Amino acid sequence: MSKKMLLAITSLSMIALLAQSGCNQQCAQVKQDYTQALAREATLLQDLELQQGMPTHIGVGLRYKVLSDVAKKLLGRSLDKGLKINTAVAIGGGKEIKVALDGDALNMGFEPDPSCETCFRMVGDLGGKATVDIPLLGKRTVPLDGSLNLIAPVLLETLENNQVKVKLDLNKVAEHAGTFLQLQLKDLPEATSRLLKQPLTQEVFKRLTANLEPVELFTFSPPELGVPNLRVFPSEFKLIPAQKAIFVGFTTNLPGVAKGQGLTAAQALAFTGDENVAVSVQPAILMPAVTALMQDGKIPRRYTLQGQADPEGPTHITLQNLSIGDKVAEVASGEALALGFRAWNMMGGPCFWFDGVIKGLLSLENGKLKVDLQDVAVTNASAAPELVKTLSNWKSSEFAKSTKTLIERSLTSPSIAIPGGQLILSPNSIAQDTQTLTLRSKVQIALGATK
Repeated sequence: MSKKMLLAITSLSMIALLAQSGCNQQCAQVKQDYTQALAREATLLQDLELQQGMPTHIGVGLRYKVLSDVAKKLLGRSLDKGLKINTAVAIGGGKEIKVALDGDALNMGFEPDPSCETCFRMVGDLGGKATVDIPLLGKRTVPLDGSLNLIAPVLLETLENNQVKVKLDLNKVAEHAGTFLQLQLKDLPEATSRLLKQPLTQEVFKRLTANLEPVELFTFSPPELGVPNLRVFPSEFKLIPAQKAIFVGFTTNLPGVAKGQGLTAAQALAFTGDENVAVSVQPAILMPAVTALMQDGKIPRRYTLQGQADPEGPTHITLQNLSIGDKVAEVASGEALALGFRAWNMMGGPCFWFDGVIKGLLSLENGKLKVDLQDVAVTNASAAPELVKTLSNWKSSEFAKSTKTLIERSLTSPSIAIPGGQLILSPNSIAQDTQTLTLRSKVQIALGATK
């Protein structure tokens, strides 16, 4: 072998070694950066003590009219039961009059009351009949007349399955000064009516208020996001007079929402027309929810360079941001969406990363929220972007489709149950600002047999 040929071979070998060394260094750097990116990912706040007053992540709002329509029916049943009374009324001189009351609560009204922050006033008429055993005259059955005026607060009861029951706490009726009952028995002899009226009214009021129990109005089930170990707790319950609505807010152990940055009830309840129910989510919890699913293995982390899920694929994914609305350039009419991600290629060729953004739209289709992922683009890369083949495949990758599904679920999967019935929602509009993504609906109340 000539000296020149030997020198050439040596030079090529050194170039190859240097290239390999450079490639190894590049791969080591990409892997190190990826490891650091994973360490920076937010995780579920496992030890967080959930309590009221924390930032609201998910909310449900109802106009008073919906609450009133349900409450009047359910409350009427409870009051009717409490007005079935057998008693003996002392009238002095060691004498008493036996009375069997078969009363009904009629024409019930239901509206907020300033007695407390969550108080409602229930106003109605008394009807039905009473059988009175009058000494020397025997039994007489006469119409019952009068009125009810009761005040009670609304309370929240948290269940183990993340559900929250909204109840009218009738146990607290007697504690409010504005609560009273007026009772009249028509067609009785005047003397008997005069003797009975005050003591019977007191006895009926005492028994009615002592026997009343909280009335369940609604059961809210927060959206099923599929995140393991996700915890949900009611964060707020408030009356919003400007919109004539109540608002129930939930917090979660998802990271990403600082104090004072919870979703805004005012935005959620900005009803128009005949809209009367709103379901809202703080968009900042959506990316952490997707990340949590990725960390748990529910969403694939590894892909081929063409965007196909592969447990041994060379390309690993981390999410960078999820933007909805004004911060995103719209690709068509509707509310825009952009999902930013970084793909880390660490095997099977040059080691490099690239940043991508998947753009789409939010819309309503057949009464449900729909996310349409329309376009994908490379925004940055550590190597020549042409290394990214078939870029369009990434918009249909598993993590993109899972993000789409989770966003859709966040607003369309919460349910509002009523004892013996349901609320049938007909979504009208989507609205958003930086802290609130809302689906507002017209609702119909479907109850079982009522009086």
